[in-house]
Amino acid sequence: MTKAHRLSRREMFALRSPFRAGRLHAILDATSYEGLLQALGRSQLDFDSLFSGDDALMLSGEAPYIATLDNSRPKAVRDLLQAARYRYAGFIVESDAGRDDLRRHFAAKLYAIINEGQDMALFRFYDTRILLAFLGTLNAAEAAAFWGPVHQTYLIRSDGPIQIDVPRVPGVSPPLATPLPPMRADQMIVLATVTDHAFRDRLAAYLGDTWTDDVTRIGRDELPQIVDSAIADCPRLEVCREMDIVIMAIARLRVPDLVQSDEFWRLVIADRPNPNQRAGVFLSTMMLNMDRDQKLDFYRRVNGWWDYGKD
Repeated sequence: MTKAHRLSRREMFALRSPFRAGRLHAILDATSYEGLLQALGRSQLDFDSLFSGDDALMLSGEAPYIATLDNSRPKAVRDLLQAARYRYAGFIVESDAGRDDLRRHFAAKLYAIINEGQDMALFRFYDTRILLAFLGTLNAAEAAAFWGPVHQTYLIRSDGPIQIDVPRVPGVSPPLATPLPPMRADQMIVLATVTDHAFRDRLAAYLGDTWTDDVTRIGRDELPQIVDSAIADCPRLEVCREMDIVIMAIARLRVPDLVQSDEFWRLVIADRPNPNQRAGVFLSTMMLNMDRDQKLDFYRRVNGWWDYGKD
């Protein structure tokens, strides 16, 4: 079982020594750290995406990055990490390995084999909620293999760094850049619970803060049920992407009679044989009687989901 504890102010001074020795690197999540790529560019620190090839270019705004915490640029390091304190945006590793070796090591952990070897999925270990849950499922040998050349890990949090003790197994040299073994059933359950709860809580908060007038009519206490119902719409849509659920939650707030109409659902399904287009029908219907300014405001609020909670 992984041991973790929050660093006291005195313990945080211990980071000075590996920082001065150039042994600290940060793994940061662009989906949680708004404007991360631009912040890295401004910092002039050495960094690289964990994604490769076309993914590194096309998904630059969603990618995980590794940055060397250069001891010759302390202000740049401080500014970068200060903005990473919110929304589970990443962690710091202490290692004798260089950035390139660490990048190869963590890039090898980006994809997990799931469903008894039938599928492969992106493994977002750089979200510290997922990382902590995953580490809790590992024994000492498994954790040592996951961390490889890393000696110590520190999660970046608004209430202070959390130190993760990296186990060392006597007589075993943790391999570098080895892929993850297939996910076990118990690990899938733990990770699904973490991601599901985080998404539900964020969506309920977004609805309450962004669609205030609609929420006032029903009360905030009803928001968890709205979110549950929107997720339950997935089988009927025959697709379950993130924005589909967000749109259905908004529709349940603004046009509940329409969402509850079996006749309207039949028309949607008949008119849109492509499941990817069905939530868009509800979106368009909500905008039918809006003028130009109202439509622009509506789109702004809908698209605000992507950045919600990242500050």
